[in-house]
Amino acid sequence: MEAQRTWRLEQQQKEEAQQREQQKAEKLRLAEEKERLKEAAALKYAEQMKQQRRAEQEREKLKIRDGMRGLDLESMSVSAAFASSRPRTSTPRAIDARMMPTADANGVVGYFPTHPDPAPHLLKGSQQPAPGPRVNKKPPAPAQPPPGRGMAMIPPPQGPQIMTFRLPPLTSGQHMSPPEGERATKHSFNVQTQQWTKAPIRVRIDEYPFQEGTLRCVFYMKDFSKPAGSLQDYVAKISKNVNEKEESYFQDCEMQSLASQCACEFNRRKPPKCVSYLKASVLELHDRVPRTPGGRVLIGVEPYVHGKFAKYTNNYGWVNPGAPRETPQAFSHFSYEYFGGTKMIVDVQGITDGQQVDRYTDPQILTNAPVAQFGKADLRSEGIKQFFATHRCNSVCQALGLSTHNEFTSGVQQNAGMSSPSRGYSLPASPYGPSAPLMVGSPGFGGYRAMLPPHGHGLLQSAAVPFY
Repeated sequence: MEAQRTWRLEQQQKEEAQQREQQKAEKLRLAEEKERLKEAAALKYAEQMKQQRRAEQEREKLKIRDGMRGLDLESMSVSAAFASSRPRTSTPRAIDARMMPTADANGVVGYFPTHPDPAPHLLKGSQQPAPGPRVNKKPPAPAQPPPGRGMAMIPPPQGPQIMTFRLPPLTSGQHMSPPEGERATKHSFNVQTQQWTKAPIRVRIDEYPFQEGTLRCVFYMKDFSKPAGSLQDYVAKISKNVNEKEESYFQDCEMQSLASQCACEFNRRKPPKCVSYLKASVLELHDRVPRTPGGRVLIGVEPYVHGKFAKYTNNYGWVNPGAPRETPQAFSHFSYEYFGGTKMIVDVQGITDGQQVDRYTDPQILTNAPVAQFGKADLRSEGIKQFFATHRCNSVCQALGLSTHNEFTSGVQQNAGMSSPSRGYSLPASPYGPSAPLMVGSPGFGGYRAMLPPHGHGLLQSAAVPFY
């Protein structure tokens, strides 16, 4: 009898384990299916935009042929055939909150890129040589020392500099990927399941960077696993530090995924302007020679975005005076309440695309905890305190019902177990609450401060029109 009970118990445990595995596989399948549907929708939209451009070109030809450049051809029968198949265009004007694109029920704003090809020499099969080293007209300064240690700021280099940094070479000795691309494994992080997935792909990466920051260089890249066109355009980021730990790439990806989830919750509150973080991944390049024996060549990648880039805030309370925007600071304020006072998303930077959506990248997360959880730039409670020292609640904060920063400053240096401050609405529970485990990466406070752009850098807007 005892043997039978033991056997039945073992069988029951096996069945429960199988059920858990099936549930886990089903979650991953649903996540992959969602990604597939999003890519299909993006491809369909790109085709529609291509048809629209062809129609616009045909319209211009008709104007030239008939000598009617100054007339509105929409009233003529010759343009009626395609006028109903394309959206009407209008001249640029000030942002109107009533015309902002809305997010779906999950707070997701679709990304449908349509931009000129930034790197046609990287197209699959292209034999065009790589452009020579590019010039950085405003090279960045080295990483700044931690605040409060009495160390002088390090000035940036004087005058333009040539960007000669390159990725580790291929086994062939070349630096630009061959026409057929190179082998890579794509590592993606799922915030909902808190798991990493991987997939084999082929990519083609440029020889020299087109931009550089304080800590990283940025290269053009094509992802051949995507449909031909704008969806293949990516950027690859690699640390300038040859001794950079592998964990830092995965931690940066997790931070951006976590910021993306927070952005979706922000959009669900129906703010005047929607925001979105680019989907980041980590690539492991198999055809390149590692810098250290037994190591791996890793890069961070995300979709290429076309537009005027602006840095709105950093991780120590600085606000760009040349980019008078309300949404970036309101989003950081919202993130503090969303995470129940345990974390804050800062270092907000990115572009505003043709859909009038803020597309952000490279966030920094500050933790209200004794030990930094998100790398060298996690200034913890000191960074959060500095944010609220310079933040002034604006119309977006008011629209979201956020508490004023005066209510935070007295308790901003408390530890992660603090209760959530009062607010005008209820927030869903965050998967990264006070009891959640630490993220990937080695703890430790290095305290690097993000570099500031020069004064006047960024977007400008007339003071007569609220610039969300």
